[in-house]
Amino acid sequence: MRDAGESLRLQINEFADISFDEFIGKYGGLVGTGSRTKNPELVLNVGDVPSTLDWRDKNVVNPVKNQGQCGSCWAFSTIGSLESRWALKSGTLLSLSEQELVDCDRDQDQGCDGGLMDNAFTYLETHGAELESDYAYTAQDGTCKFSESLAKVSPKGFTDVDKSETGLLNAVQSGPVSIAVDANVFWQLYHGGVLK
Repeated sequence: MRDAGESLRLQINEFADISFDEFIGKYGGLVGTGSRTKNPELVLNVGDVPSTLDWRDKNVVNPVKNQGQCGSCWAFSTIGSLESRWALKSGTLLSLSEQELVDCDRDQDQGCDGGLMDNAFTYLETHGAELESDYAYTAQDGTCKFSESLAKVSPKGFTDVDKSETGLLNAVQSGPVSIAVDANVFWQLYHGGVLK
């Protein structure tokens, strides 16, 4: 087993009684490999970055949300970064709707059966995101109820960053980013600590 980190703690939880394949099938939700770069990548000298940076301390990150038994991680990743980037720009932290993406972003994404953040950002560029209070999360596929008049935030573009620690380190300096992870068994039984 590879080194997962000295502080990582695993424990029996609500996911322990299902196989890893069932866990990924139900909660993984990342589908597709497409990518697109609309804006030039921000490149910083890694030596110039601060030793610590926690965007939660800047009041631009909402509390953790729960995707429930729906493979909508792609929607949560997209919305989480959009909420934070909007807060950095406007000074107002909103809670936006993941369910809108699950129900309405269906050209290439498959709701609770998975999707890709690039597709979701493309959808939001055209349609915008409603507030969670206007389009509540149900943790299941539903019929699209999008209302253009209720859309509050639309991204003006997005950039795929280099798939490396340096690329991520560069990108996170300007704000929270949307990521996907290889959800191995450490994620299934995670209890606390830092996973390397």
